[in-house]
Amino acid sequence: GEIKLALNGGDFAGIDVIDEQMSFIRECAVGCAREANEALSRGMELKSQSEVGAALQVHYNLNELGKVVDARVAAYAAAAVDAFKEALDVESLGREASGADARGIGPGGHKSNYRASSSAPPSGAEHVWID
Repeated sequence: GEIKLALNGGDFAGIDVIDEQMSFIRECAVGCAREANEALSRGMELKSQSEVGAALQVHYNLNELGKVVDARVAAYAAAAVDAFKEALDVESLGREASGADARGIGPGGHKSNYRASSSAPPSGAEHVWID
């Protein structure tokens, strides 16, 4: 982070020592960011405050904290929206309630042509309830 700021703020172009080390500096920054992202993911998954804090500190030191936090919050918000949509999907709830899969195949392997309800099945379809 500080190296990038110093190099971006000054006119170091053409200085051989710095030019020789720039690829190494970039590789180190990318490696640190990758490891910090992995640690952040692992910390969030394990709910480890210390691991999340350490990963966020690395991102802060790399001057990437705002970008990383914004991306993570957006990803978690999108996942929450998707989970709510799936949980409130009427068709999915209907299939789960009837025991049918996405093709309408019920527990006995039979095609279900009627809606799941607490009433008895139509005449001739009793075998679906028995299976």
